[in-house]
This record gives sequence, C-alpha cells and structure tokens, in this order.
Amino acid sequence: MEALTIEVPYVKNAVSFVVEPSLAKEIQTTTIALRKACTLDRIKEDIKAGALLEEDEFVAWIRHCSGIQTDTAFQSTRSMVDLLYQTFAPYSVDMLDLSVGLLVLLDGSVEDKLRLALELSLDDDAFPILTEGAVVRCFTNVLLGLTCLFASGALVNNKDDGNIHSIVEVLQFSAAQTVVELTDHDPTLTFDHVWDWYLLMGSEHAPYLKLLDMSYWRHQEAAASMLHSSMPRSTDPSQAS
Repeated sequence: MEALTIEVPYVKNAVSFVVEPSLAKEIQTTTIALRKACTLDRIKEDIKAGALLEEDEFVAWIRHCSGIQTDTAFQSTRSMVDLLYQTFAPYSVDMLDLSVGLLVLLDGSVEDKLRLALELSLDDDAFPILTEGAVVRCFTNVLLGLTCLFASGALVNNKDDGNIHSIVEVLQFSAAQTVVELTDHDPTLTFDHVWDWYLLMGSEHAPYLKLLDMSYWRHQEAAASMLHSSMPRSTDPSQAS
C-alpha cells in the first residue's frame, strides 16, 4: 500500500508528514479506549487555562480521561502520549497547547476539531472572534501534534535538542505564513471565515489539517486496498491457454 505524504507548506520540503497505512492502523488500534472515553467535549471541560504540566501530570490526566485501569493496558497509549509531550516540550507545556496537539489522537471531524483548537488557542472568551496570534498558535499546535506521529524530512532525521528547536521554529514559520495568506484572502477573522477559507484554499495552504480526521486515514487505507485488489495479477506464461 502506498503511503500518504503531505508537505508542510512554506518551508521548502524541510518537514513532511508521511502516513503509512500500517502506522495509521496501529495508531487507530492503540487509541481505541482513549478515543472512546476522551471526547472533544471532555477535553474542553477539563482544560485549565494557564496550567503548565509536567510530563507525569499530562500522562496522568490522559490516563484518567481514558479510563484505562492497568499499566499494561495503558502502555501502548502512553508511548504516544509521552512522544506528544516530548515533541511539545521545547515549545510549550501549557495545557491548552498540549490539548490541541492531543486532538490528533481523538475522534472528530476536521471542522469540530478545528473549532475547538481555535477556541482553546484564544486567551479570552471572544470566540468565534479570532486574532492572528490565536490562529498561528492553533496551526502550530496542530503541526506539532502531527509531527510526533508522522514527521519526515531532512530536519526530522536529526534528533538532537538544537534540531528539535529548529523544527519548532520551522513549524511556527509555516503557521505564520499560512495566516498571512488567510488574512490576505479575507482580513475578517472569525471561525466561519477561517472554515470557509479552508474549504476553498486549505488543500494548498494548510493541507495537513485534513489529517485531523482519523476517518481520512481509513479512507486512504481503504482506497489503497481497493487499488491493490483491482490490479491485474501476473500469470505464468507457461500456464496461459
């Protein structure tokens, strides 16, 4: 099966997201319990504005949300939660930012997740009115959430601490440039305007947002399976009639 590759825009192929069907299936399988209990509404209810979380606090919160009782049952989910935290740590350990990154592992449509991510990225209760800074923050958090799962490219291969900071800077730059394009298209910043822009131009300027919806991964895997099954099979010429 062919992998799905999405380039992060505006960064000259420095980072891309490669979704291998086997990896997508593994993520979906290991997050079943988490996704069943940890809904978007649950995340919104639990958020504490301004809370800075240590890794063990973040893991404990996610485990509590998931309802998983034993260490053994939580082990596979924990490996992804740890990776998410470690990816965010050079940038932010604010509960709001971590929660937006976590949305990648949860059920929900692109529209619902983007709405919640933008709402969480605001410093006040002005939603659906947005600020440029909030949208940049939202896109950066989504990019970091996807980075911990699917990132590939020249920058990603080097795992030293300095390089992790470089990846964060590259993703922030991409997010900022996307918002520049968004506001050039329509300077009004509300959720409805951002969503309309995404439907019209998101495939070019923020293609990674489609990965917020896990069902998109499944559709890609199903399409690849259908393509594979429909391909003509080679035959042994000696057996041809």
